[in-house]
Amino acid sequence: MVPKNEISLEKKRLVVNVCKIITRRSARLAAAGILAILMKLGRNTITNVKEQKKTVIAIDGSLYCKYTKFRGYLLGALQELLPDDVFPTVDLQQAHDGSGIGAAIIAASYSSENNLRNGT
Repeated sequence: MVPKNEISLEKKRLVVNVCKIITRRSARLAAAGILAILMKLGRNTITNVKEQKKTVIAIDGSLYCKYTKFRGYLLGALQELLPDDVFPTVDLQQAHDGSGIGAAIIAASYSSENNLRNGT
């Protein structure tokens, strides 16, 4: 391992720029995934202002929760991808213990489906 004081400022800046590029790219990929889901749900356009619904998206994970630059890149990418009238209706919220809740929902769904098949 190279001692910290032996790494040039130029190399340190290069590493920071590479990390920034990777972060921005991953946020854009995440935004594309969110857009795909919104399109599947039909929430990527507003046909009638009276029927305008708010869409809340729960996001869990330390990258979104603790790295504010990622969050900013994600919001910026969504703002680019969504029409101007739709973006304000999309609300990203931090989910707490989302993976645990998701696992419980899947288990409950499986249990209900299994009971229906078995007639119980």
